[in-house]
This record gives sequence, C-alpha cells and structure tokens, in this order.
Amino acid sequence: LEINSPLTLPQKATALFTGANVAISAHSRAVFLFLNPDSHCSRAHEPVIQKLTVEFPSVKFYGILSTSVPAAALDRWKTLGPNFVPVIDDRRQQTWLKTFKALKTPHAFVVDQGVLKYRGGISASNDPAQSKSFPLRDALLDLAVGRPVAKPQTRVIGCPIDRD
Repeated sequence: LEINSPLTLPQKATALFTGANVAISAHSRAVFLFLNPDSHCSRAHEPVIQKLTVEFPSVKFYGILSTSVPAAALDRWKTLGPNFVPVIDDRRQQTWLKTFKALKTPHAFVVDQGVLKYRGGISASNDPAQSKSFPLRDALLDLAVGRPVAKPQTRVIGCPIDRD
C-alpha cells in the first residue's frame, strides 16, 4: 500500500447499526478511520475526530469496525460513540481491513480522488489531550491548500486489530 498510488476501494460498505448501504465516492476526499468501541485509545480520539469533521466539512469521514467486540461495547458506542461519522461494519469479511492493511485502532487513511495520500495516527499519543502533534489534521490542512502531504506516513499508536 504505497502513498500516492491509486487505491481500489471495496465495492460494498454496510452501516454498522442500520445495515444500510454506505455510499462511498472514489472521486472525493475521504478519511477512513479504523475504530474500536472496546479500545480506550480509539474512544479517546472520538472528540478529535468530531472536531475534524467540523473543521473540514468538504471531507467525507468514515469509521470502520473490523474486529469482534463485546455486545456491551457496541451498545455503549451506539449511544455515545462516533454518531457524527457513518461506521462501516467490516467484521465478517474484513475487506476494508485487507484493503488498507490497518494495524491498530485508531488508524487513519486519507484517500483523495482514489489515491492514498496519508496513513498513520490521528495524534501522536494514546491520549490526544497529551499530544503535541496531530498528523491527520496536518495532512488534511496540506491537502486543503493544495500542498503535497508533508508527512504522508506517521506512527500509529493504539490497540492492535484482531484478525479473525
């Protein structure tokens, strides 16, 4: 999975809580976020993600759940989780996980016009309140002003994704 190379996105995306199809356009700028409601690191970044959706309204944000989690965690997430982004249910086939080769939650990927522009962390810490840098935001700022992403790949800090 090379930066600045074309990326073929999976054809199917199903919303986690509704089962509805999630429309994904390869001809726009999008952020794909591998998340997990049972991961403290992932949950801690939800306020940061919400701020990014407001700061970058022209960017499409999608959460992806690719691992099994306890029912209680899903119930909690349904009411308190990232309801500001559609969450794709990737638990059964792990098609999205295989496409992006995500390692941890949270793990962010920016695709612009079908080309991978960034992969890495949302912040530089497990606790974004303690982070001194926010590389996902920096990547989106670079793209917003027409610059190449200065740091297209950054370290991902978080909980490993279980592969089923």
